[in-house]
Amino acid sequence: MIWFSSTGQMNRDLKKPDPHIYIDLIKESQAGEEFFICFTELQNSFFNHRCNKLKNLVRLVKHWYKMCKEKMDSLPPQYALELLTIYAWEHGSQEINFSIARGFQTVLYLIQKYQELMIYWTINYDTQNETIARYLCCQLQKHRPVILDPADPTSDVGGGKKWSWDKLAQEAERWSTASCLQNWDGSWVQPWNVPVSEKTSSRHFCVYVVCMYDTPRKGPHGFRQPSSLHSPPPTPWFQIHCHVKLEGKSLFCGPDLS
Repeated sequence: MIWFSSTGQMNRDLKKPDPHIYIDLIKESQAGEEFFICFTELQNSFFNHRCNKLKNLVRLVKHWYKMCKEKMDSLPPQYALELLTIYAWEHGSQEINFSIARGFQTVLYLIQKYQELMIYWTINYDTQNETIARYLCCQLQKHRPVILDPADPTSDVGGGKKWSWDKLAQEAERWSTASCLQNWDGSWVQPWNVPVSEKTSSRHFCVYVVCMYDTPRKGPHGFRQPSSLHSPPPTPWFQIHCHVKLEGKSLFCGPDLS
């Protein structure tokens, strides 16, 4: 439980935890999320300082999630939606007095875009250390959705294909046209203009997102099969390339394209 006491103390001092805490965590972690409970204090701090109206939006999303969970299984963890709500507000509003309806609509929109989600924060850990930087690069290359816990970089609560995001996305699409999200003139409340992935570009850390498409399959004689009007559209997939600069050294993290 060394991580719990150390991160808690650093959080009360309004500083980032010592990078060595995360270096040790990365070395000890096998599958990720093993030490999730050790970061409860940092996780609570991430939410506690938020404005009351944002906390109310989080409560609304949690209530909606509870209703979804009553009729669906294998859903992503509730914590993932709480983080998604904070992300929506941070990138779409940042106002204390904002529209709850528009905030909720934005969360529903992001859920429907789950196949493109790549979200993370660097308030507790960053890329100043080479070990942490390389690990973050690996985490961001995982199958989407990727939603990293702001307190624990080993915990990807997005889970990629681990959870049934598709079921939740279908329910989010249905709710996006609910009467509670309709304006007085009959139009629908529009979501905030929020990116589906966190794009970081700084002196130390750059993330490049490359969208690729599946190529047509080859026929029995090695020729590409012609596409027809009824063929499904190509499935997009993503490659993440991270360029990290540390004390004069340049690190490139990305898939092997050779």
